[in-house]
Amino acid sequence: MERCCVSVQEGYERWAPTYDHDPNPLLALEERQLKLLIPSLEGKRVLDLACGTGRWLAWLMKGGARTGVGVDLSLAMLHAAKGKSAVRRRLVQADCRVIPFANSAFDLVVCSFAVGHILELQRVAQEVGAWRPRPPTSL
Repeated sequence: MERCCVSVQEGYERWAPTYDHDPNPLLALEERQLKLLIPSLEGKRVLDLACGTGRWLAWLMKGGARTGVGVDLSLAMLHAAKGKSAVRRRLVQADCRVIPFANSAFDLVVCSFAVGHILELQRVAQEVGAWRPRPPTSL
């Protein structure tokens, strides 16, 4: 039997129309675990990096984030995300290895399921690590 390989980009193009509708036990497990790690979102500026269909960005915005942006390379996934009113005007097509925002633009960065597909993970970590949250304001 011959193996067929598709690029990550093509895989997400194929997956986008059903991503939010087909049950996926890995995404369910990820969601249960990641929600436990996310701090209070009140007033926070959040970035959903490799946001896909915006499921995390929608959750972050509903959880009290002040502002939020979702970044993804896949136009098909971003098109699927536009169906969610909480994220519709918060989406940017970009490569997570070159994040198109200034340092300190966000208080929290979420990059979940896509981490397993990123070949240059150290580069992404350096890009995210270049951001420094703003220090708390003294009264």
